[in-house]
Parts: sequence; structure tokens; C-alpha cells
Amino acid sequence: MAQITITLENNINNTSFQIGDDLYYVVYSEVAGIDNATNTPIKIGTVISFTSDTVDVDGVPPPAGAFLMFSKNTVINDTSLTGYFAKVKLENDSTDHAEIYRLTSNVGAR
Repeated sequence: MAQITITLENNINNTSFQIGDDLYYVVYSEVAGIDNATNTPIKIGTVISFTSDTVDVDGVPPPAGAFLMFSKNTVINDTSLTGYFAKVKLENDSTDHAEIYRLTSNVGAR
């Protein structure tokens, strides 16, 4: 696939966006006052580099006005816990009274 540069109307404001992410698009069209999107996101390609308002991708260019989104590579960005124990530290720097009503965890077997 060819390397393309996508220029964005707005700056990228997502700190988790990184090189190696997969970039997708969805095309929106307004019909009778309701936004309708294509059924599934279409993959553009893999992010090679980016600046605050451009993205270089190894892939095919999206149509003008498409909504862009990205997905993390799960091989690189595996965020599951490892081991049998987890340590959590909660801090509150407020001088006002504060209470925790619930603290939950959703840890499952892999």
C-alpha cells in the first residue's frame, strides 16, 4: 500500500494515539435530519507518523468529510493485569470532606 498524509481540520487531542495504531473511517450522511453512518468502520491502514494536525498512514485515503477513529494494536498494547495480586493507591488532595461509596474491580481469567 502507498503512504498517504491525511490533513485534519482539528488537532489530535488524544494522548493514547500513537504510531502503530490502526486508522479507520466512517462516512456520515444527513438524511431527514438524522445522521446515518455506514454499517462498519473501514480500515485505512496503520499509522506511520503524525503531527498535531496530520497523520501519515500506510493505506488508502478516506473520502472527504469522513469521521476518523483508531484502534490499538492488542499485541503491543495488552493492558491486562499479570500475577495474582494488585496494589492500588488512592489519593485525595482536597481539604474538603470526601467519601468513597464503592470501589470495584473487574478482573477475569484469561
